[in-house]
Order: sequence, then C-alpha cells, then structure tokens
Amino acid sequence: MLLSLMLVSVCLVGCGEIPEMKFASHPRVDELMPPAQEVVKSTIDKHFGEPDAIVAWSKLPVEFGMLEGEVTEIKDGAKDGQKTLTVELDETEVDLQGDTLEFYREDEETGEDVADFLRVLSYDAESGTLVASGENFPEEESEIFVGGHGLKDGQRLYMKHCLHCHGVTGDGDGPTANYLNPKPRDFRLGLFKYKSTDYAEKPSHADLMRTLDEGIAGTYMPSFKLLEEDEKKAIVEYVRWLSMRGEIEKRLIDFFEAEFSILAWEETQEEGEEAMEGLKLDFQDIVVEELPFELDAVASQIGRKWELADDESSLVKPTVARVADTQESRLRGQKYYVSSKCITCHGPLGYGDGSETETYKTDPLTNVTYSEPGLYDAWGTLVKPRNLRLGQFRGGRRPIDVFRRIKGGIPGTPMQAFSTSLKDEEIWDVVNYVLSLPHSDPAVEINQRANLETTDTSKSSLAGSEGE
Repeated sequence: MLLSLMLVSVCLVGCGEIPEMKFASHPRVDELMPPAQEVVKSTIDKHFGEPDAIVAWSKLPVEFGMLEGEVTEIKDGAKDGQKTLTVELDETEVDLQGDTLEFYREDEETGEDVADFLRVLSYDAESGTLVASGENFPEEESEIFVGGHGLKDGQRLYMKHCLHCHGVTGDGDGPTANYLNPKPRDFRLGLFKYKSTDYAEKPSHADLMRTLDEGIAGTYMPSFKLLEEDEKKAIVEYVRWLSMRGEIEKRLIDFFEAEFSILAWEETQEEGEEAMEGLKLDFQDIVVEELPFELDAVASQIGRKWELADDESSLVKPTVARVADTQESRLRGQKYYVSSKCITCHGPLGYGDGSETETYKTDPLTNVTYSEPGLYDAWGTLVKPRNLRLGQFRGGRRPIDVFRRIKGGIPGTPMQAFSTSLKDEEIWDVVNYVLSLPHSDPAVEINQRANLETTDTSKSSLAGSEGE
C-alpha cells in the first residue's frame, strides 16, 4: 500500500503540467527580526526570482543562456508595474516567457550604474513585443540582456524528474521525501557527498553528470542515463544554481543573525519606543552601507568555489599507481583499517556496527545531545556507517572511487579524510581490503586479524628484549 501511494505521488508530480511553484525561504529566516526577514527574502527574490521567472544574476558562474538586444519602444502596460516593450534580439526564435531582462540604469543618489531586472510575463516573437513587470524600466533604445533563457530548460526537467524527491527549492523536502530513507539531498548547504574533488571543494560538472548517469547505489536516487546529454547538462546547471541560491541565503541569514535576531527584537520592544527606533536605525544603516558589499563578496566567494571545482588542481588524485591487489596488500589494508580507527564506525568486520554507532553525539549547532545514539550528518539526519560487506558503495565501486572516499573523506558526514594519516600506497592497500570484503569469509578474517595481533605483539616483545 505504501509503495503504491509513493508511486501515485511520483506520477502526480512528475507528469503533466506543473502548477505554479514558489521557492520556500530557509526556516532559519524566521529566527531574524521581521525587517531582516523581509530584506533577506527580497534580496534573494531580486537576484534569483522564482522557478517560473528565473533571474540571471551575472555574478554567478552559471550558464543562463544569455541573449543580447535592445529596446526600441516602450509603452504603458494594462496594469500598474507593467509595460509593453518592443525589443530587437540577437536571436529571434526564442520563447522569452518566464525569462528576465537585465539592464543598467543610473542610480539617482550615487550616480553609479546599477543592474535592474524585469520579469517577462508574455512574449510575441513575430512582433518582438513583450509585457514585463518590475519596479524600474529602461529607456527607449536601451541595451538589454535576456537571462535565464537556457536555465529554463533545466528548471522544466528538474520539475519533471527531481522535484518529487528534492523539492521545489532543492531542500530535499519533496512530496515523497518523508517516505524515503536515506532522505533526498538538500542542496542548499552546498555540500555534495560523492565527488572527485577535495573535501572542501564543490563537485565538478563531471561529478554531477556521473551521479545522474549512475544514480547512487543503496538509495532511491536512480540512474537518468536514458536522458539526452543536453538534458542532463541542463539539470546539472539548475542544481548548481539552486545550491548557490541556498548558500547565499544562508550567508545573508548569518550576516544579520548576531545583531538582528527575533530575540533582540523582542527584548528591545520591552525597552520602549526609543530603543526600538534606535534598533531600526541601526538596521537601516547596515542595509544601506554594508549589505551591498557583503552580498557582492559572498556571491564572489561562492561563485569562485564552484568555478574552481572544474579545475584539475581540485581533483583528489593518487600520487602513486594502484598497489597490486594481492593477499599481502589486503592484509596490510586490514592492518591500516584497524590502526586508522576505521573500525570505530564500520566495525571490526565491516558491518557498519562500530562503537561510534552506540555513542550519544551532540548537535554542533545547538550543543544539544541527540535523542538517539549514533552518527549524524550535516543535515541533522542519523546515518549508519556503510556496511562494507554488502558491496554497495554509494560514491561508486571503482577502485579510484573508493580511494577518493578514503583520502578525501565525504563532506557533510562523519567520514573524515585520511590524507594526512595514511600515505597513498597505504590507502591503496585499504582500498584492496575494502573491495575484498563482500567476497571474503568473516571467520577467516577473524583468524587473520588474530595472527596479525600475535605477530605485532611478538615483534614488540622482541624489540623490548633487544633493548634490554
């Protein structure tokens, strides 16, 4: 019955016309005082728009599918805040409905050129006229840029294939998410577990394409290999854009949280009108004088991180070729598995039942002890270490995939990087050992480990005797 309901839900969301969708604000926005909430929401809306009206913010390293053109005529629209524009574009056979127009105007106060955006409500390609809405409009014969046109394809495909699990906002809270374990990925933190890049780096385009092609073993993330290459690329670009949106929103919340929380608002209210007026003035000063620079810096930092992900220097690469997969190598790998404390999570025999799964952990954000023992990821979800005996490796079962998981770790999870504690040749030994576990007899391994421990003890005793 549960499976039937899930399938019906998927079909309802994944097929046919998609109803009007809206991005949801991050729950932490509610922890800010009301004026700060509004500023965060309006700032994100201005620079990202809504699913059916994407804003192409040129600050971000995203393939928006930009077009160039100019306005030749502008007339008042049927409603306030709307105008009818006649435009000439460098490409005419396009559907601009749902796109955004970007243009530059002179700020009346500073005299500087500032970017402004209009949303295209309708477009007639034959006459070159469109109806747009916004607060400011260009003059006639103004240069314009059409943004979001290419990203719309990714948005439509995402809504069809991904929304039911990952949600409209990419928060991992789609209609079927509550029925799935593990939970679908929340893209807003900018953390992606299975990638070829270093621990602190973003995934490359190739990493995200591979996830679409191969799916993730042991989860509900299927393979989308049957989609056209261009379709998969469009989905990848849209997911990257959703992630950047979530990261920037989080950083804006962090920016206001210290001084302008809902708690500060309530405490100031109790102090009287004069104190409230002072708080509001302080807030306005921050919004006018500091927020533009903070937003620019944050967008640049996050955008640069995504750009670097496609640089070869970000790849986790072995410095030596793979060690031959021999019995000797596996025994060495078994020894490193024990000495590097892999057993504390994955267990003595790799069943995912290490001692850490029975320990009560503390939430690093709230400093509150979790109600259940075990390991938790960055999304606050209880996670079980991989049962290595099953042979299901979510990041891929190629030797290089397992090498990267060990050397670079898995972001957002308790799986740390071992690049500083193990040499590359030692990591290859662990790789050989781990890949052998699904095909080996645990009873034989127990004997091997006992022999290893006996040998180590004997060597220790001999060294002590020689020292005496």
